[in-house]
Amino acid sequence: MKAEIKISMRYIWFFMMAGSLAILCFTAPEKAVSSLTGSAATSLEISLKLAGVYCLWLGVINVLKQSGAVDALSKKMQPLIKKLFKTQNDETTQNISINVSANLLGVGNAATPPALKAVKQTDDGSGKISRGAAMLFVINSCGLQLIPTTMIGIRAELGSVSPSDIILPCILTSVLTTAAGIFLVCLAFKDK
Repeated sequence: MKAEIKISMRYIWFFMMAGSLAILCFTAPEKAVSSLTGSAATSLEISLKLAGVYCLWLGVINVLKQSGAVDALSKKMQPLIKKLFKTQNDETTQNISINVSANLLGVGNAATPPALKAVKQTDDGSGKISRGAAMLFVINSCGLQLIPTTMIGIRAELGSVSPSDIILPCILTSVLTTAAGIFLVCLAFKDK
């Protein structure tokens, strides 16, 4: 089934891109090439400007990792993780705690390996997603962060007068969506 979905998504994206380009070529052929090259130049320019912002925050995050802040936050979260994810396995709890705390601190690259290990450890072999894996997926998808560095960087590079104004709204919306997601997972797995 995964292969069928993957193939069909390829066709969908191909037809969307080809259709859009064809419509642009027929309606305004003079704009087709300029739009393509202009968009490529704009995206490259924004990417290069964001590289500086990412370097700064990756440095701060590396200091947090090396100082033990990620591990300390992870240890403090373990009782909540055991209750929320319904797991008693200490290794699984530790992997989930590291993932959630790393995401809270904005260390997305450090959060992925423990998440993959935790999902494998929560798999019961039934072919269905476990409560722990579903909860981890939902929490990661909600993007709960203390400081939304990516959005701040994008707003700064696009000329926002005060790019950090996004912090409170981002925190509020991510807390609300995370709470709703946790509620829905608990509702879906209420018998487990």
